[in-house]
Amino acid sequence: MPVEVRLQSHNGQTNAKKVAFTTNRVTGRLQPADWKQHARKWDHLAGIKFQNLGKRPTDHMLIGLEYPDLHYSYKDIRVDKKTQKKRLNKVPSIAKVYTETIEKYIEKGYVRKVSAKEETVTGKWYLPHFPVIRPAKETSKTRIVFDASGKFQGISLNDTIHQGLKSQQDLFDVLLRFRKYPVALVCDIAEMYLRNKIAPDDRPFHRFLWCAMKTEQVPEEYEFNSIVFGVNSSPFQA
Repeated sequence: MPVEVRLQSHNGQTNAKKVAFTTNRVTGRLQPADWKQHARKWDHLAGIKFQNLGKRPTDHMLIGLEYPDLHYSYKDIRVDKKTQKKRLNKVPSIAKVYTETIEKYIEKGYVRKVSAKEETVTGKWYLPHFPVIRPAKETSKTRIVFDASGKFQGISLNDTIHQGLKSQQDLFDVLLRFRKYPVALVCDIAEMYLRNKIAPDDRPFHRFLWCAMKTEQVPEEYEFNSIVFGVNSSPFQA
């Protein structure tokens, strides 16, 4: 359907109208190719093992990672989290925001609790997490950082993942365009990284421990379903 946007500067020197068309699907009516069906018709495709096409929500991207040979000591990360909980509980306002943020991630499906059976997998990694306080910010004064650069036995998750190419524009080029044109359109995509899903096989490498600031409670394992901001490849993937 067509939409019309009118742009007008504060001083009245610029007044422009833009017309655009919107679509619910970028690919239109095109459907993914089911190569298993094509293999029955063409001899040269016979014997090739194709993955099932499957189904998934259209509003998410599944992102795959390299398979790092990692393991993390549950005992060591648990001791670290117990110490951190004691520090956070000394500042109730920060502890409250911390808890609310984790609960929001769970509610939105960005993270999920790991079952007892899944806790026994050998290939996994625990992400240390801690708060960053920004008093000058009007919003989001407390932000949780999941540290993919945190090392265990001299290695971190970021050490094993290829960072990918830089796809963002240089800030200098962006500023030049602001000077070049009379009108600029900007937007902010809320929770952009978290809206992109990680492939299920890679999710155990994005686990963390959490027990809602209850010092005596045994922490439970959670894992991210979505891209984690602290992972070095996340800007390229998102």
